[in-house]
Amino acid sequence: MKAGFRKPSKAIVKIYQHIELGGRVSTDLKSLQKNDIYFAVPAHRPKKIVKLFLWNIWGAGEIYAPNLLQWLCKIASLTPLAETFRTLSEKKINGNVYAPQAIKSGAKFAVVDSRKYCGNNYIYVPNTDEALADLAQYHRRQLDINCIAITGSCGKTTTKELVAAITGTSFRTVSTHASFNTMRGGSHTILDVNKSTQAAVIEVASAGTGSIAKKSKLFNLIWGSLQILEKLTCKALTTSMGCLKKRASFSIS
Repeated sequence: MKAGFRKPSKAIVKIYQHIELGGRVSTDLKSLQKNDIYFAVPAHRPKKIVKLFLWNIWGAGEIYAPNLLQWLCKIASLTPLAETFRTLSEKKINGNVYAPQAIKSGAKFAVVDSRKYCGNNYIYVPNTDEALADLAQYHRRQLDINCIAITGSCGKTTTKELVAAITGTSFRTVSTHASFNTMRGGSHTILDVNKSTQAAVIEVASAGTGSIAKKSKLFNLIWGSLQILEKLTCKALTTSMGCLKKRASFSIS
């Protein structure tokens, strides 16, 4: 096993076996197709401790106490927080809530991180976002292709489209859809690659210090391009030098 890669879990291996047979991965019910593997990822996952704590409480309530949340939303409708609670009641933040619907819609498996859902059609993992990234990393290890990564403060999507168009004239190329440049988006792009693909162009955004280096290592991005660095976009860092240092952690040639 290559250094730096951890051994995939049994769940990841099981999911990958289905992918090798032609299965697809989906994180959106709207694009779900029959026999897909549905990853019940959350709408978002806050990084700040307080927000994450409140998010976890509300997400657990969506699974175990939905009636209580409906009552709270009804009470909150009489307060200045009415709009916030209305939004929360209309769109669930806990992806596990949609797992049963995914199975009914034809998904082969639903990957969940809640013990409430069990059965032959459910695969439990500690964290669905991390499992998706692990699956993409495992898939990447099976591929012998060049991955071109584009990052920077602005112009990433345009540059990615241009590079993909040029690369596509000589190689069968897969690229990031639109500006889906998060870890989740990178995972989807890698999983779109198959044995006939010769190159991949991945747009990579920063989500804090070290995030680009993490994505670079995770997806084995071996060639990259840095776009314009603007001081105003480096909100996660205190100085422009910190921004340059963060971008430099990305493998460039």
